[in-house]
Amino acid sequence: MTTNKENNIEQIRQLYRPEEVRILFVGESPPESGGFFYVESLMTTFVSRPFESRFNIQFKDKQDFLEFFQTQQCYLDDLCLDPIDKVSPSKRRLMSKENVLPFSQRLSSMQPIIVISILKRIEKYVIEAIELSGVKTQFYSVPFPGFGNQNRFKDEVLGILEKHLSTI
Repeated sequence: MTTNKENNIEQIRQLYRPEEVRILFVGESPPESGGFFYVESLMTTFVSRPFESRFNIQFKDKQDFLEFFQTQQCYLDDLCLDPIDKVSPSKRRLMSKENVLPFSQRLSSMQPIIVISILKRIEKYVIEAIELSGVKTQFYSVPFPGFGNQNRFKDEVLGILEKHLSTI
């Protein structure tokens, strides 16, 4: 069930969707707390760091990064559009599975060249959605940039950016 809060999140997300999505970052869901990649979130900071390294630039603020992210034809979508971070693990798995088809339909409309799952536990659902969508894409899965994985996240995303942004 989508609420006005989720509708607002999706309206904001759509403002940053590039006409052509080259690299799609995939999160699990917007957090229940209301923090969100395109509004105010530590995820924005973590994703911006490999871009700063790759392009040898310093973003003046999150808005500066989000605009750059969009110009690079990058976009962040979530497997689930409703928050699932505060539900039980079994319900989280069920909701993730239920969202594979809707996410595959969004993937089909975007046709990204690269898909990067930003959480190992959603990897199988993202792969299933890619297969359902029929989109020909390169898939990567990186660890969530929390719990001590910030540097690993940055290094893995930087490697992907170095490999692909110069060639696409």
